[in-house]
Amino acid sequence: MEILKKGIQKKSDYKYKFVVANGIDENGKQIRTSKIFIINENLTENQKIKLLNEEYEDFKNQVKKTKGYSINITFDEFQKIYFKEYGKTDIKKSTAYNYKTTVKNHINPKFKNIKVKDITTQQINDFLLNLKLKNSSKKKTKIVFSSIMEYAKKLKIIDYNPVHDSKYKLKDENIENEDNKNTDNYLEKEDYEKLKKIVEVYSNFNILIYFLMYSGMRMGEALALTWNDIDFNNNEIRINKTLSYAEKETYKIEWLYMTVTDFKQLYSDELRAYSSAQIGKVL
Repeated sequence: MEILKKGIQKKSDYKYKFVVANGIDENGKQIRTSKIFIINENLTENQKIKLLNEEYEDFKNQVKKTKGYSINITFDEFQKIYFKEYGKTDIKKSTAYNYKTTVKNHINPKFKNIKVKDITTQQINDFLLNLKLKNSSKKKTKIVFSSIMEYAKKLKIIDYNPVHDSKYKLKDENIENEDNKNTDNYLEKEDYEKLKKIVEVYSNFNILIYFLMYSGMRMGEALALTWNDIDFNNNEIRINKTLSYAEKETYKIEWLYMTVTDFKQLYSDELRAYSSAQIGKVL
């Protein structure tokens, strides 16, 4: 006669509990993953034992594929693992900060206590539909959600990413519309003249504003520049770093490798004068 495998606990004539040891957590405690299995009472004793052992083996194999993480892990528990492992190595700190903000403000309030494996595409559709955000922000939220669930798939906690199957579309039936409608939102000459007059009184900022308008740089790239990065003689700007916001009100320099050549149309006279005032010499 077959005997029940270790790890199978009888709760009643038809209810059994499967328990699998699944690695050690960050505190040194053993992770145990369990599930309840209901069996047909009409089976013979041997049939029950055979079925229970087979189901237990399937469950154990599934658990072992998750690399030490419980398949019953909640979304809140898993998002912390995502940022600890994936977020530290695969995305920029500034991106990770923005992702964390999205999770904290939008995703976690809805999915915090739901097991990752139980999150469905329909739940995601309903979540996006009722999210009180602009279309572009909804799209970013969906991207963050998908990235986290894709990592869960990589760790074998889930078999597929339910966000990928989401057919949710925005009111205009095109999630890209709001992001793209301002693609050509540049300043006309008359707008530039208006802005120029407005910022003239702000001596600490007008040079930066002119510089950004003429160069097309991102704010972080411009803020990270030093005077050594600007070559007035050869009309070159070496964009080799960017200033990005990290956590806890700190900022971080991230190194880039770009050079912008021929910036003759920049606000060069004012920039030279500002440089002279800053470093005490004429360029």
